[in-house]
Amino acid sequence: WGAVEGCSAGLTRFCASLLKQQSPELKAIPRQILDQGLSDLQGPRSSSITRRAAGLPMLLLCVVTGEESKSQPLLHYCMKTLLDIANLPLSSDWDQTIDLPQVCSVHTLQTLTRSSVLGSAVLTYTSNMATLCLRGLSSGCWAMRNAAIQLFSTLTSRILDQKPSRDGSSKSGVTSCAFFMHHPDLKSLLLKELQCATSQDSVPEGGQLHLYPSLHPVLTLLAKLQPSSDDTNGDCSRFLQPLSQLAANPIHSVRVMSAKALVALVPLLEYGKVLAALIGDLPLCGNTTSHNILHGQLLQAEALMGAGLETGCFSPQELQDVLMSLEAKLWLVSPAQRCPLIRAAYLKIVLLVVNLC
Repeated sequence: WGAVEGCSAGLTRFCASLLKQQSPELKAIPRQILDQGLSDLQGPRSSSITRRAAGLPMLLLCVVTGEESKSQPLLHYCMKTLLDIANLPLSSDWDQTIDLPQVCSVHTLQTLTRSSVLGSAVLTYTSNMATLCLRGLSSGCWAMRNAAIQLFSTLTSRILDQKPSRDGSSKSGVTSCAFFMHHPDLKSLLLKELQCATSQDSVPEGGQLHLYPSLHPVLTLLAKLQPSSDDTNGDCSRFLQPLSQLAANPIHSVRVMSAKALVALVPLLEYGKVLAALIGDLPLCGNTTSHNILHGQLLQAEALMGAGLETGCFSPQELQDVLMSLEAKLWLVSPAQRCPLIRAAYLKIVLLVVNLC
């Protein structure tokens, strides 16, 4: 890979020079190189000799970055061809030991998406690539799942323009409403994934654990958004019901991520109202409820409380109402509540309140 990357600058300049020539024969050479690379990518193989498609993504990247035309016909041709290849169904007798064209195409799309040279032209295919990733996560082929999650991670970083924070995590400066306004197709796609995941959870079969492969990546993307001051278009409010349902998910990490996503999608002006509803829905002593649901509700209440106190969006009356509701649910740390996770989650909320004193 180092040798291929070392030659990339020369190949890019070579293609750029050819594309400026007046001779049609010389000007057509980059397109011929691109066609040959795409042909090799989807050609049959008898063994696995590459890692993440090896030098093929870099070869294609060099060709498409060499064109200076505003319309960028080579780039759009390359992106559409790669998406077509990646969306081809795997054959019933696919072999994990050889390089699959679909997998190599996804890795190539990741390389093109990661490149800052191509700018926003690649992001016009955001919805197509996100759909490809979320479907690829459900593939029976590990190589496809691995390629899909890598592309989804790169795509998320590009569209959110993440900045590293002091604690080492990546934070986005994009609010949820602004994000959905710029990516309406992606909003519909993410909402559909959440609704499918919650409808699956709502019909348990004999207590079996339901896994929805795309759920955690979707929640991770939503959690990286920043809350909006209000939700005039109602874009964020559509996500609140499925996120509330995910509080009952049997997978601990899903409950944690749904709480973080809820913080990003509840408008700042609605924090007090939603927090009061969450605390008020906590059961009284003696009422039976699922430990998963109770733990998920406490996680969401803790996340909203922490974010609300940090931004200072709670009114004194809202804080007083929350404190009174918390006091009525003190049994959650009494011997009557035997689950240590629930007791710890309740205590974390109490500690946030104590820090105000």
